[in-house]
Amino acid sequence: MLFTAAIGLFIARIGEQRALTIEYIGLIISFVGYAFVEPEKTRSHIMCYQPPAFAMTIVLKTYLQKVADKKDITVVIISTLLGLLWLY
Repeated sequence: MLFTAAIGLFIARIGEQRALTIEYIGLIISFVGYAFVEPEKTRSHIMCYQPPAFAMTIVLKTYLQKVADKKDITVVIISTLLGLLWLY
């Protein structure tokens, strides 16, 4: 919640595509870092990176709303929900 306003302004300034690129590069660096960090140090790394990363998911939602057809989004949501229902 602390980062969302600042991240929203950042996204508006640089655009969704660049923001998505930055987000995914950060995720790649984070996951590669997990491979080389000792388990007891991993927790502090997760706590530092994940809140801003979750706030950056705003980018994906706004970008999809601009480029995707509403029918396609509906089909994906329905398929996901039915898939989850099938699992449980």
